[in-house]
Amino acid sequence: MQDAWRTFRPHLHEEAVHSEAFVPKDSDLLWYVLPSHPQSLFSRLQALREEGLLLDCTFDVQGSIFRAHRLLLAASSQTPQMFFPCKQNPQSEAEETSHCLTPLGLRAALKFAYCGQVDLGGEEVLDTCQHLNFERLREKCKSGVTTSAEKETAKTLENIKNMWDRGEGCDITIRAETGESYPGEYTSLKGTPRPSDPPQAQTTQNPAAPEWRKRDEVIKKVFFFAAHRLVLAAGGDYFRALLCGGLRESREDVVWLRGISGWVLESILHFFYTGRLWLDWSRIWELTTALLQFQLEGALSLCTDFLRERMDEGSCADVLVLAETHGLVQLGQAAEEYVLTHFQKVSAEESFRAVPLVLLSRLLQKDSLCVESEMEVFRAVVSWVEDQPEDRLPSLPDLLRHVRTPLLSRSELQEALHCPLLHRSPGARGAVEALKSLAKGSYRGPECGPRTPNQTVQHLPVQVLALVGGDTVDDDFMKRVPSRTVWSAQRFHRGPGLIRAIEWKCVTNIPEPARFRHCVCLLNSKLYVLGGRKYYGSLDVLKSAMRFDVLQKKWEELPDMLRQRDYFSAVCLGGRIYVLGGSWDYSQCLNEVESYRPEENSWRMDHPLDTAVCGHAAAVLEGQIYISGGCDSHHRCLPIMCGYDPVRGCFPRAPMSVGAGRAGHAMLVLGSRLVVTGGLQPLCPGFGDQLLCEVYDPQSDSWSSFPALPRPHLSPGATVHDGRLYVVGGSSADTARDSKWVHCYDPKKGCWENLGAMPFPYTDLAVCFLPSPDPPVKINSFLNESFSTK
Repeated sequence: MQDAWRTFRPHLHEEAVHSEAFVPKDSDLLWYVLPSHPQSLFSRLQALREEGLLLDCTFDVQGSIFRAHRLLLAASSQTPQMFFPCKQNPQSEAEETSHCLTPLGLRAALKFAYCGQVDLGGEEVLDTCQHLNFERLREKCKSGVTTSAEKETAKTLENIKNMWDRGEGCDITIRAETGESYPGEYTSLKGTPRPSDPPQAQTTQNPAAPEWRKRDEVIKKVFFFAAHRLVLAAGGDYFRALLCGGLRESREDVVWLRGISGWVLESILHFFYTGRLWLDWSRIWELTTALLQFQLEGALSLCTDFLRERMDEGSCADVLVLAETHGLVQLGQAAEEYVLTHFQKVSAEESFRAVPLVLLSRLLQKDSLCVESEMEVFRAVVSWVEDQPEDRLPSLPDLLRHVRTPLLSRSELQEALHCPLLHRSPGARGAVEALKSLAKGSYRGPECGPRTPNQTVQHLPVQVLALVGGDTVDDDFMKRVPSRTVWSAQRFHRGPGLIRAIEWKCVTNIPEPARFRHCVCLLNSKLYVLGGRKYYGSLDVLKSAMRFDVLQKKWEELPDMLRQRDYFSAVCLGGRIYVLGGSWDYSQCLNEVESYRPEENSWRMDHPLDTAVCGHAAAVLEGQIYISGGCDSHHRCLPIMCGYDPVRGCFPRAPMSVGAGRAGHAMLVLGSRLVVTGGLQPLCPGFGDQLLCEVYDPQSDSWSSFPALPRPHLSPGATVHDGRLYVVGGSSADTARDSKWVHCYDPKKGCWENLGAMPFPYTDLAVCFLPSPDPPVKINSFLNESFSTK
């Protein structure tokens, strides 16, 4: 923490100041890490070397000239001081050893410093390592055991960061001068109590005074930050142009960045050296704006991840405005979807009143805007106009055109007619007349369709957790019994302590036969049930498919799939359903992929997978299908991760990092990432439960840790709703017992929570969220801790 938020860095310049590190008091700061940052930074450092920019170290080796950056060589050496010359001698100690080096050895050293790659050379490389004190490279060469280039560059970057902490090799000072209110109350890391009246803020005229910050305290401050010119130039295009483009700043030791807060500049510098950002709501807006200004895409991706994952009713409107203003397309889509889905609550928030007119008009036109009554849309318009009546009253008539007044009830029409705002706007007379004619029953204007495809005269159905099929042990524990039941969760109870319970209701029964190891998909408010098994015989694998109209409560038989499948995966993309892989007996896996086109009511084969696999998982993220893990026909558990295109086939991505493989698991979308959870892992001998989870970031093609499951879930049902992950049922590979538990991961809480038990301990089931025409108690009431006690 000290390294993360040190307010002033030591610097070679005599004006630089020193102070304690400070961290927010009672804050909800979270680390956000970009795993690909070291590789990206070193790629840009190598580009600077190839273009001959900022090179400050020269080796004359046997008539050949090698030029490099002192900072990278120092960070790769056990004695970094030997690469920095003193005032009396412009040549460093390392450069003076040029006559001891060879071209082969120096090339290997430079390749290691810039790329993290190890060439297992002979004596020439070892001699160069000895003269330059490249101990890490020397150990690799002597042992013959190499690590990945990614790990070596990460280690080198860590050394650079440690040198930055010590002020070693810093050759530039960045100044930020602002009148600012620091976000949040701060206290010294060493525990110095915060006084009631803060002392004078530290400045260059008062370098000994401790730095205190208080919310809403606006003081003119001058911030100094020591840094390495090379790291700044590699950190982003803005700084590269500033320091390498021939501008005045490229020749100065002190560079002023006006109009940027000191803490924002500190955050940017810390990201350059670590790939990390501290984020919370008090700083996200100003920091995101600065990252957009400086065109720092890597750091910006962390901010957009934060905004997407932690968005709520009070912030989604601000996120949408930010995304629209700066052209952040994917973030804007996520924010707009959130606003539309939670419009009734969002429109009551203060941030909603700051939405621009053009954006508000666009939202009101959407069919997918979710409200229990169109009166909520009318009230939102009135509330928005009343916030700034002088400026916004002329816009009222245009906004009222987007309110679907024919959907209002008689009492709602009377409420609208008694709204004083309508009678203050001359342009709203037409809307008033339309309301009067609707109230009298004489309306002859155009009819309006419902707001969403799910809306009926009973209003918008609630989304409920549904269990589909699976199998369990009978009451006498004598045999396994496949299920035909579709259960829905009606009410969630909290009892004393950690006791949880769920009330379940039977929605319908799947037409014969019962099935398990099947898949379900929800497309256009219809539930598709595909394949699976009816029992455990070699001929019991199914290829039948059926469709359930949730609102009409009617089943429809569909054409059979082209192949029998169990332990397969299915996803929806572009209005089609894709089924991928699976097995058709106990020893043969499939690499075949087929898709169902509802408009044609038929199945077609698509490009096959690279590997025949079963027990894998698939998910769709930002229009791309991803496939993880599974077992091959030799029962080997795979760690693979790949993208899949129905026309071009698979393209490999970074393999999973936890364990030697995973199968019988789930993969779920969380924001812009994919979470892999549950299943089993290969052991020696056999298989065991895998409780560890991990999360995949497609942008950086890398994996990172994720909170572990509290209980085993092998072959569970899994789904996502409202930004939360649900893993349901399954079994344990270690105990061979079925699980009855429903676990939920809420990003705001950062942990898995047991919501209660299923009606029976089902395994090999499927789950999803269905629209319910008979609204139960919403699941959100449980998760937001508005409980009923049983």
